[in-house]
Amino acid sequence: MRRLAFALCCLVLAAPAAAESLYKCTDAKGAISIQSEPCPAGSTQVWKRDATPEPAPSVEELAARAALAEAEARRAAEEARLAEAARLAEEQRLEAEARVRAEEAAGSPRRKSECTQAHEFSEAALEKEWGVLDFVVHAIAHSDKNELKGRFADTTRENFVRTMVISAFSFAEGAKRAAELMPNGGSMIT
Repeated sequence: MRRLAFALCCLVLAAPAAAESLYKCTDAKGAISIQSEPCPAGSTQVWKRDATPEPAPSVEELAARAALAEAEARRAAEEARLAEAARLAEEQRLEAEARVRAEEAAGSPRRKSECTQAHEFSEAALEKEWGVLDFVVHAIAHSDKNELKGRFADTTRENFVRTMVISAFSFAEGAKRAAELMPNGGSMIT
């Protein structure tokens, strides 16, 4: 008997919820109420809305959602793996290209020049084998080390002029020469 009563209780509890509605009512004084029962006499019903909750998804629906989520996770993981592989391949390509360029540059003749005269700058910085330049970085500075000790006001005219020619005017001389190798324009920074 107890088992039968328990089974009946389970059936009653498992039955779908009855349809519910909400009512928006306005009484004679203009007070607004939202309630689960129809508007009382003397009130105006503004609207009625269905408030029945959505039924819970079935086991099959839950399984299908889980399968879709798992498939999406696998797709995203594969997409991330492919993106990382492409990034690593590009990194290796750039490293190989940098090694080749470094080896080519290692074979270039090196010269020491104080760049005190225009022809020295041309010979040191603008080798004919380069053909065309896109940019020039001027990073030349010099002064007699003995003149760097002590007070700035004690600098000799000869050292000051030499320092300005090497450190500053060499940029102007280099710009003249570099412009000849920049038919499409370019940039020069110091």
